[in-house]
Amino acid sequence: MEKVLCPELLERKNNGNINLYEIIHKKIVSLQIVIKNIKIMDTIFNYQSVADKFGISDNIVRKIVEEIRKEIPNDNMLMELHVLRALKAYANKQKFALV
Repeated sequence: MEKVLCPELLERKNNGNINLYEIIHKKIVSLQIVIKNIKIMDTIFNYQSVADKFGISDNIVRKIVEEIRKEIPNDNMLMELHVLRALKAYANKQKFALV
């Protein structure tokens, strides 16, 4: 018996409806979500959820984290607290810029 690594692919093959791009894309998106959740679990303060709440892009979050990590390299808790504050300030600045 053939070992099935991807039941979705086999089902679509049997139905004559194979869209490999769609299946691969869904798997990649699922993995990205898992990776993002693992990163969140490694934090003391969940600054990623704050960034998501304020609609701040991952690129901006990464830049803020990199800058603050340069200033506070040895204390993750303090670094994350400053990231939270920076994200809130960034969100407020964006909100007032739109007015």
